[in-house]
Amino acid sequence: MTSAPARNVDLSLDLVEDLAREAGDIALGYFRNGPEVWNKGDSSPVSEADLAVDAFLKRTLLSNHPGYGWISEESASGPDRIAEGPVFVVDPIDGTRAFIKGEEEWAISIGIVNQSRPIAGILFCPALDTLYRVQKGEGAERNGEALSVSDRKSLHGARAAGPRTLLNDKEFFDLSLDLQPAIASLAYRLAQVAEGRLDFALAKGSAHDWDLAAADLLVQEAGGRLTGSDGKDIQYNEGTLAHPALVCSPAGHHADLCDRVAAIVA
Repeated sequence: MTSAPARNVDLSLDLVEDLAREAGDIALGYFRNGPEVWNKGDSSPVSEADLAVDAFLKRTLLSNHPGYGWISEESASGPDRIAEGPVFVVDPIDGTRAFIKGEEEWAISIGIVNQSRPIAGILFCPALDTLYRVQKGEGAERNGEALSVSDRKSLHGARAAGPRTLLNDKEFFDLSLDLQPAIASLAYRLAQVAEGRLDFALAKGSAHDWDLAAADLLVQEAGGRLTGSDGKDIQYNEGTLAHPALVCSPAGHHADLCDRVAAIVA
């Protein structure tokens, strides 16, 4: 992509939260009545709810924030994508498979990225009535309560979630992990690290900007880190929107976990 001058950020996070809640009402209407579903070109499912929420958020967020760019799972690349922020990075329904099955662990993820890194975000789980809010330098919240990552001193017996192909590898045998049930929404999985309900979480390669941008900042502001297995911060709105295997954890355990995952995916 061709570089462009950075734009000033004029953001109303209260408005973004309000619009996320309105989008949640739209999604719940489909959730309760059974949406029409079909497969995209990559065989992943998409529902009419995904498209309705995406269209609502794109129209309302951009009309209220002129000059912002737009990236979402349902419109990844196009004339609304800009090389430098600010840009909305949106997953209208993260955890579509759970949504289709009538399970409650799905989320609307709205990240705001400027110059390749997230600066604010809203992650809303309508069926759980749970809203996460974060702004860089101001901490992270869940339903108004401040978040903090786990203070576990050792990884032995740690509560972990992620692909079993990673967590059941010999690299983790010595930790006797307390493996948690699968969480279809990657953003919600990462948010549980931010609030200390999980000690760490992993993701296999294939996560995209829209899965991560809001949750990344939640974890960071709660005292943790989300990176590739190389330990490097994720860069958003760049040439590729897909990312390799990811590690999310409190800062004190992060290097150890990155080494273990790197040995698996090497």
